[in-house]
Amino acid sequence: MRIGIDACTWVNRRGYGRFTRGLVQAMVDACPQHEFTLVVDSTMDRDASFPARAQVHVVHTSERQATAASADGARRPADLLRMGRAIGALDVDVFLFPTSFSYVPVFGRTPVVTVFHDATAEMHPALIFPRAVPRLLWTIKSQLARRQSRRQVRRAMTAG
Repeated sequence: MRIGIDACTWVNRRGYGRFTRGLVQAMVDACPQHEFTLVVDSTMDRDASFPARAQVHVVHTSERQATAASADGARRPADLLRMGRAIGALDVDVFLFPTSFSYVPVFGRTPVVTVFHDATAEMHPALIFPRAVPRLLWTIKSQLARRQSRRQVRRAMTAG
């Protein structure tokens, strides 16, 4: 199986980065029969130490994805399109977003899995996003991630 994984949070020392590094390393170690492709943005730290067996696919972006996706940031539409198209064009059987924080809509038929770590932003949005526009954009992104992941899983289950 060919597995694509969003690794744009890889260099974050805590939280999402630590989770992504641990999850990817465990998957690579436990599943030597599978191929792994890590997708990163072009601003990724060149010193990042990815697992030796994983391929790295760099997508040109104008801003670091982890910064742009933060509560005070805003992703550029062109960067969202580039990432979504690049992920959709990968030759993978499934694509994993280890966090909904870095999710982008994927164009194409690649099945998508998105990890939601908690529901704080959905249950108490004002705590995370004090301004209305970032709150609305987060809500839209979360709904898209859930819908795309659910739709792809249903399609895969009915096809097999």
